[in-house]
Amino acid sequence: QLPNHNQLNLLSKLINKFKKQKIILMHGGGIDIMKYYERFRFCNNVYLDLSYTFSFFQNYSTTKDMLFLINKFDKRIVMGSDFPTIDFKRFKKTIETKLKKITKRKRERILFKNMKKLTDE
Repeated sequence: QLPNHNQLNLLSKLINKFKKQKIILMHGGGIDIMKYYERFRFCNNVYLDLSYTFSFFQNYSTTKDMLFLINKFDKRIVMGSDFPTIDFKRFKKTIETKLKKITKRKRERILFKNMKKLTDE
């Protein structure tokens, strides 16, 4: 695997070559999620998938970063249960507890509307 800074540079080069294609970055950068956000926040074709990351990194500082992104970057975040890796009941409980302060509109965007928008285009 590439060191993270090289991975970001490689992704940037690829994304710049495919500006008309919608691109979903799986795991949203993991523990380096804010680096990925900073690098790609102005690339309207790039979406961050937090499906696994949101359920896996509970009780880490990464959770605060993800909640920040959900509040500020909700139009380009997608999230699902990541089943079977993450049990659906665990995912549902995580969503109910961690996203209870997030507006319904933002929850709907990240849980299904953004993905629907991607598949409809």
